[in-house]
Amino acid sequence: MGIYVFLIICILWILIIVATVVYGVYGMFRDIVMFFFKDKLAHLLFRNLNARSKTFLQKYFLYYRNLPPKDKLFFERRVQKFMNMKDFEPRGELKQVTLEMKTLIAASAIQITFGLPAVYMHRFYRILVYADDYYSTITHRHHRGEVNTRGFIVLSWKNLVEGYANNTDGRNLGLHEMAHALRIVDALHSEEQNLFDRETFMQFINYARQEMVRIETGEESFFREYAATNDHEFFAVAVENFFERPDAFHGYHPQLYLLLADLLNQNTLTSGNHSA
Repeated sequence: MGIYVFLIICILWILIIVATVVYGVYGMFRDIVMFFFKDKLAHLLFRNLNARSKTFLQKYFLYYRNLPPKDKLFFERRVQKFMNMKDFEPRGELKQVTLEMKTLIAASAIQITFGLPAVYMHRFYRILVYADDYYSTITHRHHRGEVNTRGFIVLSWKNLVEGYANNTDGRNLGLHEMAHALRIVDALHSEEQNLFDRETFMQFINYARQEMVRIETGEESFFREYAATNDHEFFAVAVENFFERPDAFHGYHPQLYLLLADLLNQNTLTSGNHSA
């Protein structure tokens, strides 16, 4: 009886060793393939967006409706990929994060990163959704949304929808919070680190700080007062206006607009004019 137990133990150890070697070889092969073919594989792994999600995009997203057919398909697939990569969790009185909610949240992230096709904000794997404004135990204030460097984005559904209901007021919660997330991804150590060209980004910040001084001193500005809070808030407010009031933004401060266009690798001007 003892010899059979011994043989079984030996076989199990051999299987474990073989499995470990196979897994190691697989991991090495996977890393080599991803290093050389990551961008190509990303496209192969895309899944088409389902019909219901497309109707939500068509209903809410002017940005999506204005895309040419080829770009629409790419946008849809990136939205689906973003949804697949994140954990969406209801909070407060909200009992379920619906497909509509997931679609709009994902689309707001893809909208600002559409010119940066490899960016999915991997650091932020959890998205917490409230029905309306919520009370934060961290800041002890009510919020509409926030981005936490611990790896989650918080959004209120009511305010997110209202942001897309009006496409011309320069206020959009989804774009605002995703802009914060993008800046954090750029600043912190990650595989998506240093997305922005440093010289271009610092030029943007220099112009932004000049504009913040104008706001703080009571001079007339294109940007709302909240933009003067700090560099991060100015960037987020600028992103909102880049997508919702691009022509007016460019007319007010062409240099600042063009720097942001370079950072996001997009041109949102309806006139097509992309020169200062």
